[in-house]
Amino acid sequence: MQSLPSLSIMIELSEFGYLLHGALAEAVGEDLAANIPVMIPGHLAADGPLRTTEMMNRTKLSSGGMTKAVDRLELADLIERSPDPDDRRAVLIGLTGSRRHTVRSMDRALSACLAESSDVVEHVSGVLGGFSTPGS
Repeated sequence: MQSLPSLSIMIELSEFGYLLHGALAEAVGEDLAANIPVMIPGHLAADGPLRTTEMMNRTKLSSGGMTKAVDRLELADLIERSPDPDDRRAVLIGLTGSRRHTVRSMDRALSACLAESSDVVEHVSGVLGGFSTPGS
């Protein structure tokens, strides 16, 4: 059988994503166990309140996509909007005080999933080490 390293990585990452989704759904509920609902609070936990335009750049969401994501996370009482004190035209989004424990639960679920999947991380790292970067 032929060795297909790219396909091998895709399979490993897909399986890891499935495990990660299950761990997040168990920790914080199915409605928050997806990429964007994890990514936005993660950035906010790490860096504090951010302008929505900065979050759009980080998540690669469109303006409409960011509005929908922020609306959804605001409804879940995970984030809140506030005026930017440096620019009254801009809006900051930040974590709500009441749901910071949710972000800690996400972090614990992700850490546990990574620890249980260290063999996947090693395998993917090994396969990626065999690829050359453009220009090398």
